Parts: sequence; C-alpha cells; structure tokens
Amino acid sequence: MPRTRSHHRGTRKVKWGIRHIALFALTAALAVTAAACASDTPTATSSPSAAKATAFALDEWTVVPPAGTISSGQVSLTVTNNGQETHELVIVRAADASALPKKADGSIDEEKIPAANKVGEFGDVAAGETKIKTLDLPAGDYIAFCNLVETMGKGDMGSGAMDHGSSMGEGSGMSSNEMQHVHFTLGMVNSFTVA
Repeated sequence: MPRTRSHHRGTRKVKWGIRHIALFALTAALAVTAAACASDTPTATSSPSAAKATAFALDEWTVVPPAGTISSGQVSLTVTNNGQETHELVIVRAADASALPKKADGSIDEEKIPAANKVGEFGDVAAGETKIKTLDLPAGDYIAFCNLVETMGKGDMGSGAMDHGSSMGEGSGMSSNEMQHVHFTLGMVNSFTVA
C-alpha cells in the first residue's frame, strides 16, 4: 500500500507541474501580446522629439517657438509659461511682425487682422502653467506673440496689482500716475515656419 500512495503523490506532482507549465505559457503569451499591442500605441514618452517640436516657451520677455520643423495639418501645440507674470500666446499667419496692425500703445490690433490669418490663441497662461491646444496649421510663415497690456499705478510697482489686457490708446482714461507694460513691445514676439 505505501507504494500506491507514493505513486499517487507522484502523479499529483506531475499534474501540478503541468498546470504550472500551462499557466506559465499562458502568462508568457499574454505578455508577448501586450508588448506587441503597446508598441503600436503612441505614448507621450514614445516620441520626445515630436513633443519638443511643438512646444512654445514664454517668459519675461521672450516667446521661444519650437526648435524643430512643424509639419502642416492638425498640430497639438504646448505652451509653457516659465516666467513670473501671466502671459498669452497669439498665433497669426504673417511673414513679418512689423506688418501687423498696431494700436497707439504699441500692442497689436488683433481686430484688424483678417480672420483668415487668425490661427489661435492661448489666453492667460499663468506663471508655471502649461496649456495644450490642437490647431490647424497650413504650410506657411507665422508670428507668435503675447499681446497683454498691463496698467500699473506708480504705487503698484512690484505689488502685482496690474490690469491685464487693457487697451491704452488715446482716450483710454489712463492717468499720469499710471504706466503701461506692453508685452509685445517688450520683445514677446517671434516667428516660425510650418512645412
């Protein structure tokens, strides 16, 4: 009898071993399938150069366009404000920033830009904030700029008490105790090309 019992245990061990081998084979097959599917699915980290190619950076007082070539079509753009102040990014089709219509304060008169040339805007990007938007970019030349105009009273210097987006032309009501902070005229403009 001890022999049969021992033989029975041996059979169980063999069955148990087959189950483990089958489970291992199934797990391996699932892992291979998952890896194959994952390679077909784009991820944010699968193409760091593509993400860099569409990233704009803002700070005081620059707009840095993407370093790489931007391909035409539906493009996901990323705008990051590395500065200490709120900025915006306006994108228009134009060959040169000097040809854009200006207001008396030096800011761009966006209402005078033909609608066909207005591509998109990332409004009020706070310090440290990143915004993402998809825009349709046909091949051509573009201008990217911050068009915020801030009005500060003389006692507001360094307090952060500024009015963003004010239009300070003639008849604006701006007193002699106030000064303007026009982001465009401070250098927040740059060009880029879409191929």
